[in-house]
Amino acid sequence: MITPQQILLLSVVIFVAACYTLYLLTISGTFNRWIGISPGETRQIILQRLSGVVFFGIVPVMVIILLLDQSPDAYGVKVPSGKTFLFALLFGLVVLPVNYFSTRSPGILAMYPQIREKTWSVKLIIISSLTWILYLTAYEFLFRGFILFVFLNTVGTWAAIAANVVLYSLFHIHKGWKEMLGSLPFGLVACYFTIVTGDIWFAVILHCILALTNEWFALYRNPTMVVMSSSK
Repeated sequence: MITPQQILLLSVVIFVAACYTLYLLTISGTFNRWIGISPGETRQIILQRLSGVVFFGIVPVMVIILLLDQSPDAYGVKVPSGKTFLFALLFGLVVLPVNYFSTRSPGILAMYPQIREKTWSVKLIIISSLTWILYLTAYEFLFRGFILFVFLNTVGTWAAIAANVVLYSLFHIHKGWKEMLGSLPFGLVACYFTIVTGDIWFAVILHCILALTNEWFALYRNPTMVVMSSSK
């Protein structure tokens, strides 16, 4: 016999899968050609991130407020504590040298920055950084907020972490097995400290540090790209 808890968890998984599917459709080559955008161009990357904001952030928040009649506070969206910033800072200090040295790899430079403009203006750097922050905030809300807290309240801590890490890894399947495996330790750390702090902001801050410093170091090291000041 299926219990109400099992129905809730299954509903959450189906909902998340639907959001992910809609996200993939909006970043597909077919959809981008339909709206007149070539895959890989700057507009496509920006649209991809904004699409994530909608399907990973706005839609789940609407479900929480309108259908579940709850506040996002119950899912980790609340004022962060001091230890949230402390933990994020400590892990961020580990991420910085790792990204600095990893971006020496030709394989990394072939993928990052995601935006492949040869000439970067300060305006483009700001736009890219802001869209990264918006995207990753929505992304972490979906995983370390909505999904994690639903599972925490139904199956307990370690089962919730295990389920979250597995789902998080599967979300990286379209990026290849290396990113799938690489997502496992980050997912584990993000889940654990979300539970410790009670909010999603450790995961958001650390993920932003990871993504932004990776982009900036890759931009600095990429021999085919240059940053131009606004005065030029």
